[in-house]
Amino acid sequence: MSDPDSIKHELQAVLGYCDLGMWDEALAEVDEAESRQAEGPSAKLDELRLNILQRAERWTTMREIAARAAEREPVRPAWFLSWAYALRREVSIPAAREILEKALRLHPAEALISFNLACYAAQLDECEAAARHLAQALRLDPKLAKNAQNDPDLAPLRNRGPLPAPQSPPPAILPPPKTQQFAAPKAPALPNESAALRVYVRHLTEGDAAARAVALHALVQARAEPVFTALLASEQTAVSQLASQGLWECWLNEAGPAARHLIEKGVQLMEKSDFPVAERLFRRLMNDYPDWAEAVNKLATLCYLSKRYEESLSLCRRVVTMKPDHFGAWQGIELCAVQMKDWSVALEAAKQSLRLQPQHPAHRKLVESLEAKLGGEEER
Repeated sequence: MSDPDSIKHELQAVLGYCDLGMWDEALAEVDEAESRQAEGPSAKLDELRLNILQRAERWTTMREIAARAAEREPVRPAWFLSWAYALRREVSIPAAREILEKALRLHPAEALISFNLACYAAQLDECEAAARHLAQALRLDPKLAKNAQNDPDLAPLRNRGPLPAPQSPPPAILPPPKTQQFAAPKAPALPNESAALRVYVRHLTEGDAAARAVALHALVQARAEPVFTALLASEQTAVSQLASQGLWECWLNEAGPAARHLIEKGVQLMEKSDFPVAERLFRRLMNDYPDWAEAVNKLATLCYLSKRYEESLSLCRRVVTMKPDHFGAWQGIELCAVQMKDWSVALEAAKQSLRLQPQHPAHRKLVESLEAKLGGEEER
């Protein structure tokens, strides 16, 4: 767990450099901030890089960074949008469209993907396809109607007649449950589940970026936590990172979309250091969803950032009781125990982290360090 304010404090110079058009200096500040992060690539820093590169019109570098981010974290549609934005300017509209068509299969409910596909089709004089994509975008987000009236890319479509009107999406029709009327919702099953899971695992471990993105999405939808847990130990760094991302997605989605929306709101408040309001939200989620480990884990993070280490440690223990393979909570126990100088508890947690992520050098180094420390104390 890292302090969400640390990046803000380290990057005060970035905005000044950008205002002066000093793009190299701004990017160097971002690189320096990332070098101090112990948790690897940061989505927030990549977002900042992409913003700087877009303003600087450095399309090749922007495309490369967005493509790597999309491969690392394909569940975020923003990476694909930035990738396509840069590729359009670096190469061509058809090349950018190919990226967003792949993204659409992963994120069919992301309105901006359909909107941009409408723009590309209009510019390629494919007005029927443009109208179809635009209608879908407006169904998903009616507020985009104003953009459609002003976006120059859609001028060919506007010249042909009125644009599609925004429509409210039809209410979902759910099939009746097969068992009792009030049966608890089950995880969505893949067709021929065991065979399908094997196929998706193969795609995740051996496929290209697009195949891996599709496989990750499918495995998250199937709530395949045991699969992701096993893949955490992969010797392929990319596979291990995707497995980690898949587990976080499973954990965050566990209580349903409304609960996920609220927990993400709480995380945003926590990142702004609005700890009291975030804490009330996390405690409300714990009360409303008593079996949801991730609400407990987020409160543990907040307590750690508030330097309430004993409380955070207790909450992390609660998480691993609910989910013994929750690597984030085990790392939380490590951090709390180190702050409290409880080396035996820290060692226990570090060994669990190493069990789950044996290829992670930081875990092995911590285990060795703590064993040496405890051994030295016993000798004295």
